[in-house]
Amino acid sequence: MCIHDGDNPDTIVGKIQSPTVRQLFEDWDERKRGSPLPGWDTFDPIDLKYILGNLVLLDVERSDPFKFRYRVFGSKVAAQRGYDLTGKYVDEVPAAERRAFLIEQYTVIAESGSPLHAIRDVRQDGRKFHHEILSLPLASDGRTVDKILVAVVPIDSPVWL
Repeated sequence: MCIHDGDNPDTIVGKIQSPTVRQLFEDWDERKRGSPLPGWDTFDPIDLKYILGNLVLLDVERSDPFKFRYRVFGSKVAAQRGYDLTGKYVDEVPAAERRAFLIEQYTVIAESGSPLHAIRDVRQDGRKFHHEILSLPLASDGRTVDKILVAVVPIDSPVWL
């Protein structure tokens, strides 16, 4: 099952299932302060302690094609995945099909400046993980996406809470 919304933030908020993911979306929206997008500098990691281990932060390199580097790969995400990609590029994600999917999704976010919400089942090492993902564009100038903040939160699974 997969639900994606990337055009209108108002449609996303109504579909968010996790209270923690909803809180992150509200924090992001509040930090816009009249700009189309907030910058990473408007967040204090201490304010995100409620979801910190479930966060991934990517730098967006505006080349052709875009390149995405993991600045932070949350501890809970790393434990679930079985690897930590902090400091590495999305090009280094082990599974080729997953790598292509992520590059496509992050490119859409970087180009559009729109958040993306998904509820997905991901299979890895014979296990199935059902989780909610919220990807939020960030822009230090308020307009040009230079980072993407991603929350990966399990649904109906205590495996990596």
